[in-house]
Amino acid sequence: MKALFRCVLIAAFVLPSPALAVSEQADLVGLMLGHVGTTEAKIWVQSDEETQAFITYWPENKQQEARHTSAVALNEAQFLSHTFVLDQLQPQQKYRYAVYLNQQKQTEQALSFQTIAPLQNPPQNLRFVVGSCYYLDDPLMKLFQYSYGSGIEIFETMAKEEANAMLWTGDNVYFAPFDLSSRYNMNQRYKKQRQQASLKDFLVKMPHYATWDDHDFGPNNSSRRFSGANAATEIFKAYWANPRYGGITEPGIFFSQRWQDVEFMVTDNRTYPDPNNFPDPLTRSFFGRTQMDWLKSKLVGSSATFKVVIIGSPVFNRYYKESFYLATGEFNELMQFLDANKVEGVVFLSGDRHHSELTKWEREGAYPFYNYVNSPLTSQPTKLMSDSESHDTWRVPGSLVRERNYGRLTVSGSPEQRMLALETMSATGESLWAYTISASELRYPKAP
Repeated sequence: MKALFRCVLIAAFVLPSPALAVSEQADLVGLMLGHVGTTEAKIWVQSDEETQAFITYWPENKQQEARHTSAVALNEAQFLSHTFVLDQLQPQQKYRYAVYLNQQKQTEQALSFQTIAPLQNPPQNLRFVVGSCYYLDDPLMKLFQYSYGSGIEIFETMAKEEANAMLWTGDNVYFAPFDLSSRYNMNQRYKKQRQQASLKDFLVKMPHYATWDDHDFGPNNSSRRFSGANAATEIFKAYWANPRYGGITEPGIFFSQRWQDVEFMVTDNRTYPDPNNFPDPLTRSFFGRTQMDWLKSKLVGSSATFKVVIIGSPVFNRYYKESFYLATGEFNELMQFLDANKVEGVVFLSGDRHHSELTKWEREGAYPFYNYVNSPLTSQPTKLMSDSESHDTWRVPGSLVRERNYGRLTVSGSPEQRMLALETMSATGESLWAYTISASELRYPKAP
């Protein structure tokens, strides 16, 4: 009787509703593993036609315990995509899953993910990959003699990484000028970039988390005044599967995520900022009051050894107009808050700049602040740089890399000797530069 009830219950989940338009010929054209926590996981799917989808998932080697998500209609209004939430999972458990469209299995073999472990003592070793500036060469743009990059084989290299997650730090899509005229065109750009064959294995290899920068929000150097901001936000949420977006009632895409003794505070540098040419840098909005208060609260309340603040644009670049450093009022406010509350272990991570580098701001009476800028994945590397920026005295010698690359962050060591290793990797997986920061370096001097 129980077996019969189970079959009836599963059928209720997966049988299509007569009210929903479905296609028997629909194919799965997009699949990505998103946020994975201790007891839930998110999986993004996209079809090529309107249809109905569901996911079945089970603990490894226990397919008899398979569960099914509710069936969901994939329709044009939602970009033929949906993010499924797999719940009631167990921590630190490997799961397998399969995707169905119109009750037809779409994955040749069961894919997998592993839920993260609860906080442990001693903490585990961790590895993350990071990158920004994914440009896909566009024949139409070439007609305008405009090409921003080429080659996306780097994602095949990144798919070989054994990492806890991928952190996309902005410009994950490049909208062309004609894309910004409509929600439809913006979606077409996302869809084209997301469905590239070189990206396929990478998107399901590990969880993916993202923030944005100007090119995947709007036009170059776009601010909160961009008229298409609502459409850009809608599409971003439709294509990424972050744990959350903004506050309960506050707009934006900021969120935080913790692994063991590392916490990432992922910020939104496009929903709230004033334009770069705002006349008064002391009152210019960058994070905005809502997000600034959220960030302060997360930083002062975190017990993580390393508190990594992700900002789409550079933080300490004194010569670049998009840098947080030049929004003087909010920049000083955050720096003073960290010092006043003795918030230790803070490191900044950015994208945007089309080259990779590590800047180090030495501060009297306080620990140094680091900003690792990693870019580009596929965009054109930096060719021209002002003399001041070329000879920036805050740049860690040897860290400047002006070729396509991705970053690797590794956290290891005992609780007393935790280390954060930063490494810039070539498109073919060779190490180009490396630097290690000890947790003990990111502490305030003890009073005499």
